[in-house]
Amino acid sequence: MIKNKILRNLFSLSLAEVATKGITFILNAYLARILGVEGYGIIANIVAILAYATLVVQLGFCTIGIRSIASKPEEKEKYVNNVIALKLIIAIFAFAGIALYAVMSNETDLVKMALLLGGLQLFGSAIQIDWFFQGIERMEIIGLRTVLVNLVTLIGVLIFVRQPEDIPIYMLIVSVSLIANNFWLIAIFIKQYAKIKLQASIAFWKELMQQNIPLGIQTLFVTIISNFNVICLTQICGNYDTGLFGVAFKLFMIAVLPANIIQNTFGPQISRAATLEERQRVYRKVSQMLLFCGALVTTVLLFYPQIFIYIIFGHKFIPATDTLRILMATCFISYYNYTISPVLLMWKEERKVMWSYGIAAVVSIAINISLINVFGANGAALATTGTECTLAIILSYILYKRIHHLQISMLLKFFVIAIVAGCIGKGAVLLIGMDGYYIQIVGIVITVAIYLFLSLRSKAITMADIRNIKADENV
Repeated sequence: MIKNKILRNLFSLSLAEVATKGITFILNAYLARILGVEGYGIIANIVAILAYATLVVQLGFCTIGIRSIASKPEEKEKYVNNVIALKLIIAIFAFAGIALYAVMSNETDLVKMALLLGGLQLFGSAIQIDWFFQGIERMEIIGLRTVLVNLVTLIGVLIFVRQPEDIPIYMLIVSVSLIANNFWLIAIFIKQYAKIKLQASIAFWKELMQQNIPLGIQTLFVTIISNFNVICLTQICGNYDTGLFGVAFKLFMIAVLPANIIQNTFGPQISRAATLEERQRVYRKVSQMLLFCGALVTTVLLFYPQIFIYIIFGHKFIPATDTLRILMATCFISYYNYTISPVLLMWKEERKVMWSYGIAAVVSIAINISLINVFGANGAALATTGTECTLAIILSYILYKRIHHLQISMLLKFFVIAIVAGCIGKGAVLLIGMDGYYIQIVGIVITVAIYLFLSLRSKAITMADIRNIKADENV
């Protein structure tokens, strides 16, 4: 049994993510082959639209909840009962907005029905209390729930989704899976902690909203950054280009999953860091783990994009290769941003982070409109690069003002090591002289081995760093 709390949490979430990636791999491979490029584009567009409604329901409740439960676990009933009640009311209005949009839009009946069925996810989001289990550092429950959500979705899709006309059924399966699994979390809470009695404490709601509004606005900006390109692509170029960008962006999101694991694992420790020394120490720990993982994942997908597209989505999506390469060039910058943004949020810098994402969102809209008109899916990817660079500059300035420290040298070290490893692996494949997708697996293995060797040899990370990762219980 792993006694070190942070390693145990990291192991639990990592194991869950590995299982989830396997399930997601099968799910996306199946959907891509069944729905085709345009069908996949329709789903990407619906998901982008639903993201805006979901953010209204979620606001900043997750971050505030983790932070509050980590510091005041004795108030768990108050938070859970009031947050669920408030979010359910918001979900009703958000679903009404989705329904109105569906009725007023010029979309086909199939897309309208899929959008409405997908909108049921809003009620699943309303009853979601994973933030409570993160706050008390029960990461194994979060990991198991993540696996179950994806597993139920996969089984449902394999049974009921057989053609593009089944897109509404797919959206219904996703909604039902989310709702069912969140009820499971509630059942665990009731059994192990306390009964849930929905409360409407207006004064507390007001306090929650005052804390959440900055985070909610920030989430809006993040959603614009993540989803405006998809909606813009659909309107300007159609579902085909959206489908190509959708698969590339799906791989991009898979690539940043380790960042979410590390962020969630360190969240309570970041929140408890109070002094300048403690904050510098925990920031270095988080940065080292994020940049180490980020450089490796990014390099593999940057140098070998075709094999991942071919295996997961099929040969019809190979034209998305250049788009994926551009997104992978952006991915490492995203990992760097992950070293800063969650840290600032846990240290109650919501408003500064909010305005940072606001500026980046404006840049995103302007660049997307300009580049998509000219370059299509590649333009959307280039816009993502510009947006992440803008965000990195602003967030770095804010963090430096707060703790007088940045991990730029660490970022550059891992970046150089990763590029060298990638070039060696690619060169080895070229020297072998064999063609075909599967020979690239040899290159991937060589790249990973060289990267790990150089990282340890250069002491960018050491075995002692890995062994000594532990929760600062006194922070």
